[in-house]
Amino acid sequence: IKTSELVEELTNPMLSKYQFKALQLVVTPSRYLFLPAISMTESRLSRMLSNRLSLVVVAFRDENLNKADDDDNIHVRVEDCLVNGIDLYGRKAFFLCASASQLRDHKAFFVIGESFEEIEEIRKRIIPNPESFTSTAKY
Repeated sequence: IKTSELVEELTNPMLSKYQFKALQLVVTPSRYLFLPAISMTESRLSRMLSNRLSLVVVAFRDENLNKADDDDNIHVRVEDCLVNGIDLYGRKAFFLCASASQLRDHKAFFVIGESFEEIEEIRKRIIPNPESFTSTAKY
């Protein structure tokens, strides 16, 4: 095996048929930290995006990379990211959604797209009629 083929295999391991790579980004009050992409199991959401748009898992942390519960600086930064999106080297990532477990971990899904309207369309395909949810889930 050639060295270049070995490097390619080690740096880009094969994904199973039902996996895809998602970008990881940590947002602090003063910077963005890019982490290696993670393998995720395919879902209805990933099939909707269908390689046309990139999914980004964003974690919001303080400057020490800890969860920031009482830090006003990170709250301002989170609000800015949710409202205006995140500029990533000439492309823009917009807030898509967050699960209950992601909210507990201070994380959310963002999608790299052309416009906010494009992301709104994806949301409408995920939940066609949000008004039909009359109560929250009970555990």
